[in-house]
Amino acid sequence: MNAVNSADSATAGPIASTETAFKSGQSQSVGAEVLRAITDRLADAASVCYPRASQRRGHEGVAQMRFCLDENGAPHQIALVHSSGRPQLDAAARCAIERAAPFPSLPGQCLTVPIRFALRRR
Repeated sequence: MNAVNSADSATAGPIASTETAFKSGQSQSVGAEVLRAITDRLADAASVCYPRASQRRGHEGVAQMRFCLDENGAPHQIALVHSSGRPQLDAAARCAIERAAPFPSLPGQCLTVPIRFALRRR
């Protein structure tokens, strides 16, 4: 990709919605408000974790991540389900999950969430 010009700004965040955050076999008992709180926290954290070098090079991508939550809302069993195609962005997605913690308490719940790293063009 071409270098990013100064009119571009980085945006990052999960592209999950209440319909896509849970894969088949996962409980649908989590309310929309709780899921929104989780995705909002991930969006904020992903923006911070988006590597500056990746932004300068115009690297964008979506890393699909899976993680489980304990009774304190701490993530564990964090795993990359589908790569963004860029190791730096995959690592940034893990960073976003760790940085966004703690999440609302959902003991035993596991989420699969796509986290998008994209440059916003103005």
